Amino acid sequence: MQSIRYRMLDDGESRHRVRVVMRGKFEGFVVRQTDSCTGCFETVDGYPAGNYPYDEKAQCYIGAGCHECGYRGKVRRAEWVPFPEVHEAWSRWCDARWKRRERLLAFWRARAAKGRK
Repeated sequence: MQSIRYRMLDDGESRHRVRVVMRGKFEGFVVRQTDSCTGCFETVDGYPAGNYPYDEKAQCYIGAGCHECGYRGKVRRAEWVPFPEVHEAWSRWCDARWKRRERLLAFWRARAAKGRK
């Protein structure tokens, strides 16, 4: 679950009010971008494979339109990014979750193998 709060950042010359998105106990921010739709925009080795128009405002090519993008040819993406000072703690937390997952998988695999004998 995400919650939103604000904090003041001071870069020495000015102060900025920044929107902070909390994910659990970790602070971060949301990066949003507009991108070409993967369902209706065709590429070959990363280059457009057809005569697709380029949208200057969104800075992406516009696809033909499909059900994935709502027939607009482009999609909005959002991704949560931890603040740099929080990144190390976030990485440790993710690593601990991954190690726990690996231990559980090993346990269930061993149990399944024992059941087959």
